Amino acid sequence: MKMSYFHTLLAEVCTGVAPEVNAKALAWGKQYEEDARTLFEFTTDVKVTESPILFRDESMRTACSPDGLCSNGFGLELKCPFTSRDFMKFRLGGFEAIKSAYMAQVQYSMWLPEKMHGSLQTMTRA
Repeated sequence: MKMSYFHTLLAEVCTGVAPEVNAKALAWGKQYEEDARTLFEFTTDVKVTESPILFRDESMRTACSPDGLCSNGFGLELKCPFTSRDFMKFRLGGFEAIKSAYMAQVQYSMWLPEKMHGSLQTMTRA
């Protein structure tokens, strides 16, 4: 492990503050997350509430923060791809086209609070 990365992680653990990554794609995702949540509620007929950080147990050593908790008991991860190309690749490619990082995030969010189901909603600009 590079020492600079180690120091970054150490600072996050000690202060509880993670450095904000400011990239166009991330800003796009944050900007349209609420729209994606509303679209998910409309198309699935479930109510979504924003989620606090969820811890696995009292040790507070493992945590996640899903983008929402659904009234049907599912967790929700929202993705708003920055490019229409990425959105179409995902929509046309089906399950196999889901990025492994997205899949891991959804699976971890299901494992951590011991939820049995999770949903992944994608939305892009029209």
